[in-house]
Amino acid sequence: MAEYHDESPVIVAKEITLASMEKLQMPGSRTPEVMGELYGKLYKTILKHIREAVQEGKYD
Repeated sequence: MAEYHDESPVIVAKEITLASMEKLQMPGSRTPEVMGELYGKLYKTILKHIREAVQEGKYD
């Protein structure tokens, strides 16, 4: 599990998304618009889960 050091959930979600971009192979077209939309959805999902985890006190 990653450490959480009172950073903004937005920064944490961005770092996770950027790290995953190297490892994930998304299906479909590789145009910038499609890739941007796919990673945008991934970012929003990660951010949602981080915010929920912080609100529930899963990270101190």
